[in-house]
Amino acid sequence: MFSTLIRGPSSKSFGNNSRQIAVLACKSSPLPAYFKDEASIAFHKNVRCNYSNCYGPLMTSNYAEETNFTGASKRLRELERNEVIGEANIDETDEYNKESLMKALQINDFDSALEIGQDQWDLGNYFEAMSVYDQTLSRVMSTSSTKQDYNDATLHHFAELLTRIGMCHTSVGNHIEALNFYEKSLDVLRGKFPCQSHEKIGKVLNAMGMSHAQLGESRNAEECFKASIEELKICGYPNESLANIFENLSKLLVEEGNYHRALDNIEEAIRLQESVQTNDNATRTVEIAGLHLQAGKIHHSLHELGKASSSYRQAVNMLKEEDHPVVAQSLFNLALVYTKVNKLDDALQAHKQALHLKKLLFGSSHEEVADSLNHIGVVWASKGNKGEALKIFKESLRTYRSAGFSESNKSYQNVAKNIALIETS
Repeated sequence: MFSTLIRGPSSKSFGNNSRQIAVLACKSSPLPAYFKDEASIAFHKNVRCNYSNCYGPLMTSNYAEETNFTGASKRLRELERNEVIGEANIDETDEYNKESLMKALQINDFDSALEIGQDQWDLGNYFEAMSVYDQTLSRVMSTSSTKQDYNDATLHHFAELLTRIGMCHTSVGNHIEALNFYEKSLDVLRGKFPCQSHEKIGKVLNAMGMSHAQLGESRNAEECFKASIEELKICGYPNESLANIFENLSKLLVEEGNYHRALDNIEEAIRLQESVQTNDNATRTVEIAGLHLQAGKIHHSLHELGKASSSYRQAVNMLKEEDHPVVAQSLFNLALVYTKVNKLDDALQAHKQALHLKKLLFGSSHEEVADSLNHIGVVWASKGNKGEALKIFKESLRTYRSAGFSESNKSYQNVAKNIALIETS
């Protein structure tokens, strides 16, 4: 009787499902977490973001060591900055950064200039960071009349700045412009330091893959991810970082509907993460649990419900003591599997556990809560309890309203249709 009730998607992913970009360039990224890099841990702690971490540092080479700079002006700037920021307001700090940048560029202290740009990036001031990098790039280019006259240290800074400017463009959605800067950086690295720059080349290729993915250029994105993996393998890059790129490739293949290849790549990501020796076991556990969740969703898409259920349970068991989005999402997806195979009591239990976590994570007036309530209503209807189903559907509708959804919203309309189906049955 209730087969026409509107359940929602066959497997669920919290938050924005648009492609999420991982960047190997700076310490934090404003972009949602879909594609990842090795430092995608610190920034997006908001649980509205998908289970995965977000993005972080890219090219943070210590040029004071690489180029034999004394670093004296950098140390002086750090000491001065500590004194000023303690009592300065934001405007005074910005003015001080401008003065510091001017002083750094006057003596060609590009390390300090890069740090000033990094400071702006860390604050989420991406246009300000871009301005710092643009000014620094102009100064670097003015140190010699032609690129052929650049010494190795200057070329390293030149490539670094091109990459960071590209990352700034990525962060504000200018992906075509970002790719132009990445390609210029690659030209420098491959032309001058092909054997010494595998790590940097690999990171730039990964960033390029992110931008190509954002532009819907799947084939180019896949080629960049694969080339990135090859470059990073050469330099013995850490397994956890390689795992992130395999995960990126898997998610790209999911977008293309190539689920079998996606599964191969996510399983390789799991293998690499499990091989990591680290003192940060909590972060590693979250990473691996998130990968099992992704594997479950791929099995789900392949209609391999037994394997999907196993992956979801594994994710839950790894984080069973935590109130974590991975747990809530895995429980929700597990409930969908149970519903599909008509294990309605198990489905109801898993949905209720997911609902409890969603309320803790998102608050009671949230679309994720409303969505869970809708699915719980469907299970009650499937069990033949129309009264309980109607009560839950109405609660779902109220929650959508309190979350700011209007009657024109598709999710809102779905619940309204379910209420009508129950009332007229």
